[in-house]
Amino acid sequence: ENLLSCTADSVPAMMNKQMGCLKMAMDENPNMLIVHCIIHRENLVAKKLSPALNEILLAVIKCVNSIKANPRTECLFKQLCVNQSAEHVRLLLHTEVRWISSGNSLKRFMELFDQFNDFHSDKCEMKMLCTVMEKHLNFSQLYWFSKCVITNDAVTVIIDHLNILIKDFNSRFCDLKAMNFPSWLTQPLLIDVSDVAVQYQEELSELQYDESVKTLLKLKGTNMWLCDEVERKYSNISTSTRELLIDFPSSYLVKSGFSAVDNLLEAKRNWVEITKRDDLRLMLMKVSPQIKDLCLMHQARGSH
Repeated sequence: ENLLSCTADSVPAMMNKQMGCLKMAMDENPNMLIVHCIIHRENLVAKKLSPALNEILLAVIKCVNSIKANPRTECLFKQLCVNQSAEHVRLLLHTEVRWISSGNSLKRFMELFDQFNDFHSDKCEMKMLCTVMEKHLNFSQLYWFSKCVITNDAVTVIIDHLNILIKDFNSRFCDLKAMNFPSWLTQPLLIDVSDVAVQYQEELSELQYDESVKTLLKLKGTNMWLCDEVERKYSNISTSTRELLIDFPSSYLVKSGFSAVDNLLEAKRNWVEITKRDDLRLMLMKVSPQIKDLCLMHQARGSH
């Protein structure tokens, strides 16, 4: 009942309308917001790429799998990379399960392209693939991109692809478009109070003349609503904004949080009270603590 929102991929066990985990959670807490992972939606949209635009990725996957599928071949390729003092010694496998890392797989393949070409120089099929990719991925030719003559067939492929993307995005992100984000969420100082719901008018009018809030808004933007000072002074309007601001847009962030909790609750650190202290917040935040300044705040004591 204390959950504000839940983020998940479109796994049947989670999203099933009859017996899914989220369905059961919604039965207990109807006000909970369900968010379909943004990264997962983007991947589903990307799968609609036409073969003409997906040709390079498919060729890279075929090349990488030719090495990763055989342990002996992978070992020989690693030795070749070591002998040539390559920056890396392994290619990254791209699978449907690891779709987030497809960009890293392409990048690593390009970094080891010369080694891959040498390794498969005696295989006609792979040599042909390398030749085709070398022709298409010649980045030095991008300087002339603005002067390229685009054929009508290429224009048709691009237009069809964009139309498919628009249709798919409108379908998969319709729930986000339907969400009602109040205008005072991002511009609380500029909004006309008379245009706001009655229950928020009094607090919002006071907030617009609060100098401390103006300073927080300038420093933190919309994260100002998450500050304890704002919540204490304007609890009604702050509670409404928190329900929108603290939602996890992707399951990646959720999993990062679970990993942090798992590390904090290991047997060697089971004394950490993550619910009463800020250990979890320290694990997830990107700000580095100023250790030297913290040390200066404590009086040094000599040994006894």
